[in-house]
Amino acid sequence: MLDAMPRAAVLAAVIVGLSVGGALAQPPASSPIAGVWRFQGEVDTRADGSAVQISPADGWDGYAVYTSDGFVSINIMPKGRKWKLKTATLKELKKTLQDGSAYFGRYSVDPVAGTVTHLVRTSVEPEFENKNLVRRYAIDGDTLTLSGRTTSNGEAMTFTIRWTRER
Repeated sequence: MLDAMPRAAVLAAVIVGLSVGGALAQPPASSPIAGVWRFQGEVDTRADGSAVQISPADGWDGYAVYTSDGFVSINIMPKGRKWKLKTATLKELKKTLQDGSAYFGRYSVDPVAGTVTHLVRTSVEPEFENKNLVRRYAIDGDTLTLSGRTTSNGEAMTFTIRWTRER
């Protein structure tokens, strides 16, 4: 039943469903990252360059969808979740929100600077709504790498996420 599903999950599914139809075509030259990308992995590093493990034990699964007309939808959820909405504990729900990410909006690419800016419209984390999230990007064949700054337990870090183009 629709009212039993989390609104963020429904909205994310609708956005991805609407975006996928046109995004599987070969991306236009004006948007080198247009397409559907499947999450492959993340590496997080401290300011001194040492790696730190902040990912959930079972890892993540997710997609990044960049449409050729400038819309983006990012959905990353921790693997291994077993809860059902009607019986989920607050701890289970909070852990899912802490370990996952879901937002959508518009994006712009600066190929000279090697950055993509996500202009977040709505996010599962309200603090990111109406904010610009700037990511460095690199494309090597069918691999997209996005990197940026974050904090974990009050410590500044750099994240690097690898995505593989879906065909």
